[in-house]
Amino acid sequence: MGGSAAKAQGESDMMPDSEAILARLESLERENRRWRRIAIAALALVAGVVVLGAARPAPSTITAHQILLTDNAGNLRGKLTAIDGKFPSLTLYDGRGQAMLSLKGGGPQPGLAVSDASGKTSVMLGGLSPNLSFYDDAGDTTVSLDGDALGPRLLLFDEAGKMRVHLGGPEPSLDLMDRSGYETDIGVSDAPNRVTGDIQRTSAASIVMFKREGEGRKVIWRAP
Repeated sequence: MGGSAAKAQGESDMMPDSEAILARLESLERENRRWRRIAIAALALVAGVVVLGAARPAPSTITAHQILLTDNAGNLRGKLTAIDGKFPSLTLYDGRGQAMLSLKGGGPQPGLAVSDASGKTSVMLGGLSPNLSFYDDAGDTTVSLDGDALGPRLLLFDEAGKMRVHLGGPEPSLDLMDRSGYETDIGVSDAPNRVTGDIQRTSAASIVMFKREGEGRKVIWRAP
């Protein structure tokens, strides 16, 4: 009898522990089901955002301080930015990262600049006044076409940067200059009178030849 009583007492002592374990398991199961529901809801939300984003049209406006364009290799090929945070600038680069074309809207030199393979500016369109200029390898101007307050002009320069041809200006004229100091003005020009020496404005139907002497010019022939 005593053995049976002891066995029954042991089984009685184990019942609370089993019930606690079962209660704990049920609690964990409920917790797992709750987290599964949260996870499913989160996935559904993410999927909805992706679907809505794919269906939404592309934005018509992009606001940024700087936009960079790269090729498949990651090389910089274009940059849209603002110089000093003020003037818009667009620069395009070759595969070596050398600037080939630059468009600036404002600042000291607004306009379009085209560079050669070495990165030196070869053509410039724009500036503070309407102007189209060509440059040699040394960076000196070779041809300049502009139209400022002095009128439209075409200027040609030699390899030393000295002006050799001047066409146009406020009045119709063509000026030719060589390295020896001789000059010929065809058309309107300021030339000294051969008799009085006073400076007079010639007509468009005139030709005057000069020999430069220091800062002045001496008439060597003119017609009429």
